[in-house]
Amino acid sequence: FRTRRGFETLVAKEWLSFGHQFAKRCGTIAPLERGAQSSEEQSSPVFLQYVDCVHQLCEQFPSAFEFNSLYLAELLHHLTSCLHGTLLGNCERQRADLPPTLPLWPALSEPRFVNQSYAPGAHTTLHIDPGAVRPWTAYYCRGAERIKMEQLPLLETRCSQLADETERLRR
Repeated sequence: FRTRRGFETLVAKEWLSFGHQFAKRCGTIAPLERGAQSSEEQSSPVFLQYVDCVHQLCEQFPSAFEFNSLYLAELLHHLTSCLHGTLLGNCERQRADLPPTLPLWPALSEPRFVNQSYAPGAHTTLHIDPGAVRPWTAYYCRGAERIKMEQLPLLETRCSQLADETERLRR
């Protein structure tokens, strides 16, 4: 399950076929079947946590997986984008009842999602180091670059004002 095809099979088998309720857990679409509990009470980032764990493995074993972190981040993006019906709905029947959408996996088959360091068979057993777990800043802090860029002109303007004031005080 370390190849893209293997990971797709794993998600299809363990998450989709076993009936993970993506709509309820991720809040992607309005509840399709109303029950006693509201969708807020049932929302839970279980799939996000699973993908984050896979990312941690990719970080600790950079040549053990055919896919890269960008692949995983794009998968999570499409989890909530609703562009692909693969991860929508709470069961196979609900996904079949949805309007036609693009399949997810071909969208994740681009070369940019391939781990160039991948060495098949290099790691037969993965010995995980819990101390090496780090926040996935590339995913959780995406968009931070934009915030930083927006703050930079304000900082530059203030520095320019302080430089002008310093020059004025020196005279």
